Amino acid sequence: MAELDENKYAYRVKDSGDSDWTIEVATGGFPQSFEGEGETEYEVKVKVWSDSAFITTGQSSFVPVSKPSGVNVQIPFNIERNGNVYRPELSFNLLDYANVTVTKTYYVDSVNGNDAFDGLSENTPIKTLTEANSRGDAQRLFLKRGSVWQKNQRPTQFNGSMLFQTYGTGNKPRITSLVSNQVGILTKTSNYWSGSVGDNVANVIDTSVSGTNGLGLRLTNAGSIAGVDSTPNSFYLSGSTIYIRLNDDRTPDSSVEYYDALALRTDDENCTQYFENIEINGAFQARAGVAGGLKCLMLNCDFKKVSNPQFWGCEPSIIWDCTSNIFGDDCINIDDSNGVQGNHIEIDCSLTSNALGSTSSQSSTAHNTSLACRIGGQYFNVAGQCIADVNSSQSWNMGMSLSDSALGVGFYIEGETWVEGTDFGTNAKGITVTVGSTFHYKNNSLDVIVSGGGTYVAY
Repeated sequence: MAELDENKYAYRVKDSGDSDWTIEVATGGFPQSFEGEGETEYEVKVKVWSDSAFITTGQSSFVPVSKPSGVNVQIPFNIERNGNVYRPELSFNLLDYANVTVTKTYYVDSVNGNDAFDGLSENTPIKTLTEANSRGDAQRLFLKRGSVWQKNQRPTQFNGSMLFQTYGTGNKPRITSLVSNQVGILTKTSNYWSGSVGDNVANVIDTSVSGTNGLGLRLTNAGSIAGVDSTPNSFYLSGSTIYIRLNDDRTPDSSVEYYDALALRTDDENCTQYFENIEINGAFQARAGVAGGLKCLMLNCDFKKVSNPQFWGCEPSIIWDCTSNIFGDDCINIDDSNGVQGNHIEIDCSLTSNALGSTSSQSSTAHNTSLACRIGGQYFNVAGQCIADVNSSQSWNMGMSLSDSALGVGFYIEGETWVEGTDFGTNAKGITVTVGSTFHYKNNSLDVIVSGGGTYVAY
C-alpha cells in the first residue's frame, strides 16, 4: 500500500489506567482509536496506510506557535510545530467547526438512484443533484462514491448552509462541468468529426492518452473548422455544432470528455458549506455576497483537470488535505468579493498545475488585500511562481515544500508575507519582493535568491 507522509500524523498516547494506551488519530480532525500497551502519556509519530496505522520509534514533541505581530489572517485554531512540521491543534475538528444544524438529509446516487425516490436512505436514493437541490429542505447530502454528475444533472449552485459528505465504497463522487451526455452522433468530413451539442464546450480531453500527470490529453481550440481539419488534437465549437479531430485521427469515443467551464458555484452570505471527500472537475467558485459571512470548508477534496478553485470573500475558507491537479490556471485563487475581504487557510494540500498555463499561474495566489495562511503542503510544478501574494495581500506561511517553478521563483510578493520552516527546493529558490513590500522569514532553507527591491528581513 502507498504510504502517506508520516510527518503529518503525530498523535497523543494516553495512559488509560490499566497499562493500555489509546492513540487518538486525528487525520484531518477526525479521531480514530488504536489500542496497545504502555504506561504513560506522550506523543508518538504514526505512519498511516489506507487501512491501518504503524507506530514508529521515538517520541516527538509539538509546541505552540505564536502568530507574528502584524499578521491579520483570522485562524479558528491554535497551531503547533515540531521542528519544521506544523499542524492545527489535534482537538480542532473541521466538521464540528462547520456547526451546520441538520434536520433533513438526502442520499444521492447517479448510478442507481431515481429522482422519484424519497432520497431518505441508501436504499431509496435520488439520482441527480438537480432534484436534491430542488426539494429545498436539505442541510446534508450524502453522495454515493463512484457517482458522476454532469452539468445537466446538478444545479449551478447550492444556497444556504449545507454538508456534502459521502457513503459507500469506491472513487470519490465527482461533481463536474461535463456536457458529454449532450453531444450527439458524430459524422466524419475530411479529417474531422462533427455533431450537435446541447451546451457550451470550453474544453475537450482525450482520456485514452495518459497525457500530463495522468489527466489525459487536452485538445487545443483551433478557432475554425479549417483549423480543426488541418490540426490533430483540436476542436472548435460553432453555435451548437462541435468539430473535433483527435491526435491519432480515430473516431471519437467514450474516452473523450467534453466540458463547459463551471462545475459548481456558491454565491451566498451568512452560511456555511462543507465538502468532504468530493472530486470537482470544472471551475469551483465560493464567492461571498454583499453581507459576507460565507464559510467554505473542504476536507480531502480533489480539484482535477479543468478545475480552477476560487475562494473570494470567504470568512473563512479552509481547505485541508486537498489536492489540485489541473491543466494550468491558479490551483487556488484567493480574492475579495463584493467588498468582503478574503480570509483563507490551506492545510497540508498538494497543488500543481503541471507547468501548464501562463506565467501568472501559481499553486496558490492571494489577490486584492486578501489574507491567507498556508500550513504544510506541497506547492510545485507550475508555469509561474509557486506562491504569489499580490495587490497588497498578506499571508503567513509555515512548514511548506516548494519546488519546480518554471520561473525558478518560490514566492512573489506585492504586500507583506511571513514564511517559516519552509523548504525552497529545486527550481523554487527565487524570492521576488517588490518595492514597498516585505518578506519576513524564520527557520527556512535560506540558499535563496532575493530580487525586486523590497524588504527581506528576519523575524
